[in-house]
Amino acid sequence: MSSSFDPSSELTSHSRSGPSVGDLFVRLADTPWQIAMVLSGGGSGAVGICFRRAGASVNFVEANIPYSRASLESYLGAPPFDGYASVDTAQQAATVARSRAIRLGNGNEQRSAGLALLAVLPTEPSRQDGCRVVVALQTANESKTWVQSIDKATDGERHDRSSAESIADHMVIVAIEHLLSL
Repeated sequence: MSSSFDPSSELTSHSRSGPSVGDLFVRLADTPWQIAMVLSGGGSGAVGICFRRAGASVNFVEANIPYSRASLESYLGAPPFDGYASVDTAQQAATVARSRAIRLGNGNEQRSAGLALLAVLPTEPSRQDGCRVVVALQTANESKTWVQSIDKATDGERHDRSSAESIADHMVIVAIEHLLSL
């Protein structure tokens, strides 16, 4: 299942009335979920968000950042299915991450998850093919993706790298919140 990412409706943990991101991780720590992450093309701030807390190793078994195309191909064990930041490739990466979570975590296949973030973010010179972030979550029973085009900000200007990275980080939190709903 793939859905467009709507930052205003998908994430309660950043709203003033909803729980905080810290509360989200407290809830996560009370679960048996074992998560392996893979991020490519951007979004590395999500690693800090997820790992910069006491007890992170309860749930996170690893984070890989295969940044170059050759590195991502090595991580996947094959060339990407459809481009380096596509829905299919994000699902491919999340599936590999899940298998690593099973192998490196507690072995509980029902509570092991792969979380992938693949991005094409603003850079210099500007990209002609558009910028986007794709996040995929793979569990034993579900494959879900979120996609966000980040070519234009709400004011019509182009996003800069920093704002695009923030969007990517936010999308990882949305995926973790979704994981807790399963």
